[in-house]
Amino acid sequence: MASRLGTQYLIKRLCSLLFQHLQTYLPVIRQQILTTIQEIEKELESYGMPLDIENARYNNDLYSLDPEILLEDRYENLIKHAPVSPSATAATTYIGNGGTNDANKNPSLLGPMLLELLSTFASLYNETLDGRTNAYDDISTHKLLGGARISYVFHDIFASNIDNIDPFDYLTDTDIRIAIRNATGPRPTLFLPEISFELLVKKQIERVRQPCVECVDMIFDELQRVAQQCQTNGIPQLVRFPTLREAM
Repeated sequence: MASRLGTQYLIKRLCSLLFQHLQTYLPVIRQQILTTIQEIEKELESYGMPLDIENARYNNDLYSLDPEILLEDRYENLIKHAPVSPSATAATTYIGNGGTNDANKNPSLLGPMLLELLSTFASLYNETLDGRTNAYDDISTHKLLGGARISYVFHDIFASNIDNIDPFDYLTDTDIRIAIRNATGPRPTLFLPEISFELLVKKQIERVRQPCVECVDMIFDELQRVAQQCQTNGIPQLVRFPTLREAM
């Protein structure tokens, strides 16, 4: 009984229980942490290159490390990146950036990223309109999308509206004769006067205005819809740049 009583036995017993608990649950927790790190790194990569080049130096170090090594060196990394004296911080930043302090704040470094986003959007936009790719969540079998929708508006809706216009609904033979005689005055003419022709044609063209405006509105709406789908599904990085997304 004496060997199982007292403070010393309690210390040994608690240490043994703690060690057994760590042996049982620590590998599971370790694996969960490694899995979470990998998921976060994949999500971070999907956001594109960082805007803050100075802070990105540390992020790039994280990318280069294996998740298991990263977990083992967590405390070391925290200590290494802890605040130190201003002179030491400046020296570390200078050496870590290859001796280019001013390059971190150079706005021209963001140019390649902007060019890549615009080029990707333009390429995806053209391919979607041409039907060579699909920026939508899935290929719809219930409605026309993109270039197919625009073609349908032109060749079916707009053409049908134009065909339904009878050019002689509000233009009789009497109206034509009166317009010709008014343009010739007291002298008879062999050919149709240009003034009377323009007068009659302008009235007919005015009747085509409304179908044309409706066609333009429908096509504009479809182009905007394609642009929104390309931005949302094709270029998720644009979520970081709401102003650029609105301008595009």
